[in-house]
Parts: sequence; structure tokens; C-alpha cells
Amino acid sequence: MIFTSRSWLNDNLDKALRLQRASQPLREETERLSQEIKASLYLKDVIWNCGWGITHFRGCLQSFKGLAAQHPDDMKVLDGRTLVFGRQTGVSFEGHVILSSEDVRNNWLEMIRSVDQFDTLLSQIPASESSLSEVLRGALVDHRKFRPAVMVQPYVQQLQKLTAALYRRRWMHGYPQEWPRRMEDMQVVVEW
Repeated sequence: MIFTSRSWLNDNLDKALRLQRASQPLREETERLSQEIKASLYLKDVIWNCGWGITHFRGCLQSFKGLAAQHPDDMKVLDGRTLVFGRQTGVSFEGHVILSSEDVRNNWLEMIRSVDQFDTLLSQIPASESSLSEVLRGALVDHRKFRPAVMVQPYVQQLQKLTAALYRRRWMHGYPQEWPRRMEDMQVVVEW
């Protein structure tokens, strides 16, 4: 028997509609919790960026709501930010606060309390990219735009390591003969 997408849809449509109707109250509660947290903490947005299902998202929102109620002063740093529940913890290149859905509340609180340190790292990105560009004879330094969240701490660390290694290479051996004198028309994408 040959399976086509049409036959699969025909076979599973009723089941999918049944499951969608059954999960409607859960989805509505999750949306309500998300909007409540967003409004109470003046968040720009609350995003679920994890492979787990809606039940896990609701659990994260409930835990976070309890944490926010217990530590309202610590939550003020989130004002105007986007809060993301994902697979890692940190601050993204865009300044989003990302909390791992697998972490416990204490880890979340520790992360929120250290957001200012990540803001300092964010402010170092232009200078770090500029230093790398300088050692690469003016090549444009960038990060990949269409990938999961780029975390600021490892990105800055990678920029600094790469810059130091290239300066060391240049000091010990000079530039390779085949390199052009200027490389402004080239782009380097840094990944960690």
C-alpha cells in the first residue's frame, strides 16, 4: 500500500480534530497565564521555544508565576524584555532572557539576578567584532541570523578567543601571502 499525504490526512483528520478540541481548555489556560505574566511584569513577549508540548509550557508558566510572586523586586529587570522558555539558559544576542524549561526555579532566579552582567556582555559585542574585523583586515564580522538563539556569553567568548588566536598567528608568522591587503568585501560568520 502506498501512503500519500492525502491518505494520511484522511486517516488522521478526525483524530487530530478530536485532540484539538480536547486540548482547547489547556491552550486557553496557557494563553491566559502567558498574557497575565506579560502584563504583570511589563514584558514585551513570552515565547515558548522548546520541543516539549503545551502541558510543559503551562507548567513552566505556573512555576514562573509563583517565582515572580515570591521575588517581585528581582523581576523588575525583565521590564520591556522578551522572556523565552527554551532549551538553554542565558541572554540571547537580541537581549531576550532565555530560561531552560528543564531548569528548576532557583536556576531561573539566579539567571534573572545576573541579567545585568549579560547586558554588559551585550554592550561589548560591537568592540569585540571590531577587533576581530581589524585583525582580519577589515572583513565584516557577523553571526548567523537564521538559527536558534545565539547566546551572548559564548558568542563574546568565541570572538575574543578567535581574535587572540589570529593576533598570535599574525605576530608569530605574519599573514599568509595569498591574503589580500584589505578584506572589506568579505564576511566572516562566527559560530560557537
